[in-house]
Amino acid sequence: MERIAIGARLRRLALSLPVVFSAMIGPAWSTPAAELPFKQLRLPNGLTVLVHEDHAVPLVSIGVWYRVGSADEPTGRSGFAHLFEHLMFYGSEHYEGSFIDAMHALGGSGVNGTTSLDHTVYYETVPTEAVDRALWLESDRMGHLLGALTQQRLDTQRGVVENERRQRYDTPLGRAWPRLLRHVFPANHPYHRDPIGLPADLAKASLDDVKAWFRDHYGAANVVLVLAGDITPDEARNKAMTYFADVAPGPEQDRQQPWFAPLDAPSRSVMHDHVAQRRVVRAWPVPEAGSPSDAALGLVADVLGGDRRSLLHRRLVETEHLASEVSAEVTPMGLASIFVISVAISDHADVAAVERVLDDELRRFIDNGPSADDLHRTLAHAETDMALLTESLSARGEVLARGLLQHDNPWASLRQRQLAVQLTPAHVAREAVWLLRPAHTLHVLPAHDGFDGEAEDLADEGRAASAAKPAPVRVSTAGLHPVAGWSADRRQLPAVGEAFPEPRLPALERARLPNGAEVILAPRPGTDLVHVRFLFDGGTAAEQRYPPGTAPFTMSMLREGATTTDSREVQEREGWLGVKVSDGCDTDTCFLDLAVPRRRFADAVTLAVDTLRHPTFLSADIARRHAAWLSESTSQEADAYQFAADVMSRLLYGEGHPYAALAPSIDAHPSMAPFDSAVLHAYHGAFIRPDNVRVVVVGDVSLASCIDTLAAVLGDWTAPPGPVPLPSTAVAVPEPGEVAYLIDRPRAGQSHIAIGMFALPAGDDVALGVANMVFWGASGSRLDNLLRDTKGWSYGVESTLAQQRGPRPLLFQVPVQTDRTGDAIDAVRSEVAALVNNHTPLAEEAVDATRMGVARSIVGMLESGDAMLANVSAQRVLGRSDDFWQRLPTLLRQTNAAAANSAIQSVLSNARMTWLIMGDRSVVEGPLRQRFPSLRLLDADGRAID
Repeated sequence: MERIAIGARLRRLALSLPVVFSAMIGPAWSTPAAELPFKQLRLPNGLTVLVHEDHAVPLVSIGVWYRVGSADEPTGRSGFAHLFEHLMFYGSEHYEGSFIDAMHALGGSGVNGTTSLDHTVYYETVPTEAVDRALWLESDRMGHLLGALTQQRLDTQRGVVENERRQRYDTPLGRAWPRLLRHVFPANHPYHRDPIGLPADLAKASLDDVKAWFRDHYGAANVVLVLAGDITPDEARNKAMTYFADVAPGPEQDRQQPWFAPLDAPSRSVMHDHVAQRRVVRAWPVPEAGSPSDAALGLVADVLGGDRRSLLHRRLVETEHLASEVSAEVTPMGLASIFVISVAISDHADVAAVERVLDDELRRFIDNGPSADDLHRTLAHAETDMALLTESLSARGEVLARGLLQHDNPWASLRQRQLAVQLTPAHVAREAVWLLRPAHTLHVLPAHDGFDGEAEDLADEGRAASAAKPAPVRVSTAGLHPVAGWSADRRQLPAVGEAFPEPRLPALERARLPNGAEVILAPRPGTDLVHVRFLFDGGTAAEQRYPPGTAPFTMSMLREGATTTDSREVQEREGWLGVKVSDGCDTDTCFLDLAVPRRRFADAVTLAVDTLRHPTFLSADIARRHAAWLSESTSQEADAYQFAADVMSRLLYGEGHPYAALAPSIDAHPSMAPFDSAVLHAYHGAFIRPDNVRVVVVGDVSLASCIDTLAAVLGDWTAPPGPVPLPSTAVAVPEPGEVAYLIDRPRAGQSHIAIGMFALPAGDDVALGVANMVFWGASGSRLDNLLRDTKGWSYGVESTLAQQRGPRPLLFQVPVQTDRTGDAIDAVRSEVAALVNNHTPLAEEAVDATRMGVARSIVGMLESGDAMLANVSAQRVLGRSDDFWQRLPTLLRQTNAAAANSAIQSVLSNARMTWLIMGDRSVVEGPLRQRFPSLRLLDADGRAID
């Protein structure tokens, strides 16, 4: 139910090659020789099946790709494809419940749907024993939906979509992509409007309209089914025939044809938004995915603005100091692609100067091309990106599906990677000539409080229509037919295996260096990437003696150079190694992460440890990094979820408590002076030390090789005298009750409601976690069903139990349409009271479904190297034993409805519930004061003003 942005490097990897289809009753496979092996067949009704077999883990990723997106919407019907996607989740003729609930009960992970310009996709990854039921559900909504569609469901989901639109457009830069589409593509181009649609068009959608959309576009011949994981081709063939062969092919389709529609002349527009810095965004229409230019344009984007090693970053950020951030990206799509360069402008910089430098660098690149070194670094990173992206089964399935749908070849993405490494600098420069053509330039300016972005968008007509639009090509379904003899039994759901399966996970291995550094290895045999985390206790909770943000800023500065290696050399060596580096802090820890091909593991660790041990924190580097850090931090303030969490932490814990600010979004302001080098050195000396580090390694490496590599670079690192100065996180728990605060956000289309309270520290007791998911913590929870699916007032709820050592907050958040703010509060209060008083306790059926779903999803939660790295680190921080994941099914089996109810009722009945509402004060203050007579006002930074 969201527009998913697939990694740019993956999307670029595409080339059209021939493919073999068969329409026999017993479909025949076509099998190419590829790095990502797959088999392909076509059912008699036209449905195409792609299978990628991998038995490493007992999981199967399922993707159902419909060849219809917002590009196929007729004039006056914008948003139909996305609206219909929502309608597919709420029951079919043979299954009355929520499909999300059903998939979660199976242990499904990544359960969702997405509507793009080209496709509508439904996907989930389920345990092997649940594949039959998942396919039964998918096929039932494909072949048997119309009888379950009602006017009430349509009206409710229309409200949900309208709230999704408000929420998305209220996000910083959330209106930029629709603006670019309007100006880059002509008014009669299929890409002129984004998938979310216009409110007026959505309001006109009738029940007959949406049923016609289903009949016209949801036939089997318009579908690609992808199965990736623990399944054989023979099993996949039999299951596809059993569950899908009786679905009608559907009518013939009019396929839109490629049309990238170059601009006749440069154009400009201005947009105001909730951003901390001005931006210049330049966009060009370029040829579609799979065109001869595709691979080279991807490399052009990477070399120009892919990361901090890029040419534009060096010039605009490091040399000229005109910008704090630069990015360049190609988004390949089926009919046309779009090349975008975005520059976050420094406060003192002149916009015209930024554009002159941008023009100069583009001309220089086209004249000279990239250097051989730049091209090598880009390709090395592309290799790591592809390896990261295809660690999960769902991503591999997506690679194959996009290859088939965009280029008629599932292996196109990987094939193009082979072609990319053969490109010379001269070839790349020739394709960059596309950037000399006219472009659209968008200036994004900070908006004042109460600015009406909706009105600005409605007044923006965009590019005029063009007479050059190619005619669509009709695709016939003649000769295709359903096969009734294979029909599944629609009277009952297929059985599912063990409710609480024991996960097959490798045992953790441990060692310790003589200087106290701890090493934890999670083996992942057969994988090429090695993930490494250097984990240090301290985190933002240890900042009490330092300026706010010292911890994350210190970590971000580590890559700016060491005593033996300056910033530029660090960047170049990272590029040559193809290592992906990230850093950050949470409340209790800070980390530096690496992901690198196994053959470069030792070199990547050596470089990272050098920067960890010997940072320089030079003033010039601090000033440059500070500007980017402020931009990142202040953008969090405009993100309602992050900002609400930060304000809530201060309200719950009180000013000065170590946990009072989970992130720097509140305290970071453009006027904030850069950090002092001495402060960074002091924090580094206190916390970045060998007796305070745990090195977590995930990959196909031995513990002995890890020890050898780490001992060579860490072994002579000695700790300073004295213990690590970790803070006390004890807190006085307030008396039960309620307190409410309001932050004014003039003209906000939604009110963001947050409720915070204390819960017990994390441990082995999982009852509260299960109860939280059932009541208000997940899609399909009681409050999500009420506020989203019954009332239609919100796009969805979210509730989190913080994973931290000390007293942790339970935080519930829900954005609701402004005119329903009071009603939503009443509804939440009523549900909480009914649960606490045991009038409507959590149902045994819901608790059982949740705990079984969690047990079945354990392997899926730990599928990728990144996920394993994060979870091993988290369990170590929380003090859990190494076998926690193996014991979790037993813990869940012991967590019945009584235990879940007791856990959450204890928290809710004994908590002081702190309400935080961020919305238009002129509209919501009256209703809030009726409900909270002692309502307090906070300023835009979350501090009391009354």
